[in-house]
Amino acid sequence: MASFVAEVLSSAGQMEREEINEKLSMLGRRMEELKMEIHSATSGASATFTTFEPSFDVTTTLADKVKAISEEMQELSEKIDTDIKGQLNISTGEFQSLSRQLEQVTMVMSVLDKLSKAQQLMENIATATSNGKYSEASSSLLMLMEAFKKPTCERQEEVKILVAVRIQTEVLKQKLIQDLSDTWKETVSWTCLDAPSVRSEKRDPTAPEEEAKQWELKLPKSDSSSEQQALKEMVTALEALGQLDGRIQTLGRQLVQNVFSLALRWPKVAVKETPLSQGKKVLIKAESERKQPNCVDVFSIIGNILDLLNDSLLHVEVEWRGGGEGHTERVPLMSLLGDQIAEKVLDGVVKECLSHSIPSTNKELESFHEVVAVTQKFQDKLVSLGFVSNSSRTLLDYVQNVNVLFANKKCQDILERARSLMTTDIHDTVQISSDASPGELPPLDKSGNPSKEKQRKIDAASDPLLSNATFRMPTCRISVCVQELLDLAYLTLNEASTSSPQCAVQMFYAVRNIFELFCSVFPTYHSHSLANFPQLTALHHNNCMYLAHHLLTLGHQFKHSLPADVSSTFVDLIPGVRGLGTSSFLDQMNTQKGILEQYLQGADGFTAVDEEANYASAERSLKQSLHQLTHLQKVWQDVLPSSVYRKAIGSLFNSLITQVMDSITSLEDISSEAARKLFMLLKLVDKKGAVLFLTDKDDSESKSASSKAKVDLHRHVPKYAKFTEIQMVLNGSLQEIADRWAEGMGPLAAEFPPNELKQLIRALFQNTDRRAGVLAKMK
Repeated sequence: MASFVAEVLSSAGQMEREEINEKLSMLGRRMEELKMEIHSATSGASATFTTFEPSFDVTTTLADKVKAISEEMQELSEKIDTDIKGQLNISTGEFQSLSRQLEQVTMVMSVLDKLSKAQQLMENIATATSNGKYSEASSSLLMLMEAFKKPTCERQEEVKILVAVRIQTEVLKQKLIQDLSDTWKETVSWTCLDAPSVRSEKRDPTAPEEEAKQWELKLPKSDSSSEQQALKEMVTALEALGQLDGRIQTLGRQLVQNVFSLALRWPKVAVKETPLSQGKKVLIKAESERKQPNCVDVFSIIGNILDLLNDSLLHVEVEWRGGGEGHTERVPLMSLLGDQIAEKVLDGVVKECLSHSIPSTNKELESFHEVVAVTQKFQDKLVSLGFVSNSSRTLLDYVQNVNVLFANKKCQDILERARSLMTTDIHDTVQISSDASPGELPPLDKSGNPSKEKQRKIDAASDPLLSNATFRMPTCRISVCVQELLDLAYLTLNEASTSSPQCAVQMFYAVRNIFELFCSVFPTYHSHSLANFPQLTALHHNNCMYLAHHLLTLGHQFKHSLPADVSSTFVDLIPGVRGLGTSSFLDQMNTQKGILEQYLQGADGFTAVDEEANYASAERSLKQSLHQLTHLQKVWQDVLPSSVYRKAIGSLFNSLITQVMDSITSLEDISSEAARKLFMLLKLVDKKGAVLFLTDKDDSESKSASSKAKVDLHRHVPKYAKFTEIQMVLNGSLQEIADRWAEGMGPLAAEFPPNELKQLIRALFQNTDRRAGVLAKMK
């Protein structure tokens, strides 16, 4: 009985398998027929994707057939799952074969189903694009791209039709982007009406490029519903395809370069709107001559342009992915434009407009509230348009910080003025008189009366216990620019004494910066003049001494009018300023000494001057040296303080006679004729020495003037006494020399060491017993 039941079941399973095999065979044949029909339907004379062209009616029928076969396959699959799997132990091999056939048929069906949907989406894209429904076209394109994002089957890159569909999808995407780009250009377009290429063909190619001043902007009509609808379609499609951000960036760049730059650099910019059959055009033209515009005009022009753009284009809202991943919100295009260029526009307004409106005087500061009000109104307008967010404080923070800005601008103007004075010529001079009152400084108010601090200094200077020279600058000449520089410092400190504490502090340090800047800029800018022109070196020396003279008391004069926390002193700057003038003048002195030494090289050590040629060379060298000293007398005597001049010319003359004496005392043999000639040369130098200390007002024939010059000569030329003694030795006898030696107690012994005098005597006199006796007394 059991064997009979097993046989019956086996027969039933065999019949079911045969029935399933028959149905699978039938489905396979129908699949092949369906593939042929799809091939026929998608092929034609001109291929849409590579070699295939779809037909809507045929594909609809094919889709129905695909659906019917899919349902039959589903039923067959369920039957296999319910009826056949129970017999796996009996027929595992046949079941695996049936499963593989089912997978293959399912894969083919999946490909056919995807191709059917792709054909329908492509038809939708073409229809929507032709009707101007770009948002629908972009939606269908995204669905088509999503459908082919995941692989449909194994080795799908070998399936030609799938490769062709992907290529056609990319072609459709690029074509849609190009259509949207063309539509955008027709909707928003820029035209330069005075481009350099058309303004003048004769323009010098080496000249700088002129800025375009006329632009024409085409926009859609704001009151046309059809154009507004088309605009929304275009913007939605651009955003969906990721192209909107690039268009907004381009629009923003053109606005900044073509429109806002004109508003920030030209005082008057006209904006004229003209309606067209399709859209409207806006003419933007810079008028009048270029100069700094005021804030009201700039804000008005920028606001008008943004209003026009907002009414025609930028009011359109789009879904924008802004918050986090997957988060979207509807924002107007104006906000997107603001994200791109708002920071640049606001920075331009601050640098090109508001910075020039910052007051530079206390009177202008009082009326600055008008600028603050206009800026607040402009800020509110930008926020209402959505160009900037409520949290944007760039403009308001700038104008509301006016006290700091005022101080900064004031200090900047002061330093710019100071630098300008430092880089002007220093040849223009003015005389500083020692007769001026010690407290006489540049007037600090309209009345010109000295302050209480100054009056105190005047009274102190009149105290009989103090010298009359107290707080006095010796008579000399200084550069006009330096006097103006010091006036600037006084006026700045006077204004600081009436300003707010914060401003006063900044202005005080601006004055300190003036003198620090002087130490850096002045010697660097005038380095060539200071090194090559002795007169300018002397002026620079006086300039530094003059500034240092005032720095001694400058801070104390304003001590009680400046904030208490300010250490109002400039004394620490004095060593640097003085050292600047001193080092420059000492360098010039060394240069002049080198020139004198170079001239004396032509004398060839004063050897053999008894020969006419050698004497002429020695005389020429001395005359050149004396001429150089005379030149210095002319350029220095009227410039330097008298005491400084006498010390300087005395040092140079001392250097000259020292070199001459060293050359003579080193000679080993001096004939009587050579001694006579040397005496004549020294007399020439001696005669010129006293003249160097005479002033222009002195009469050279006057005995008192000559006596005073002789006194200055002995005081400021340390070697002059020795110079007179060597003249006596050259022109005197052995007895006269012995008498002036006076057993080491005479004037000759005070100037000459024994060995040096012995050497000179041996060179001048022959070796006799008398000479030996004189030399023996010199110990």
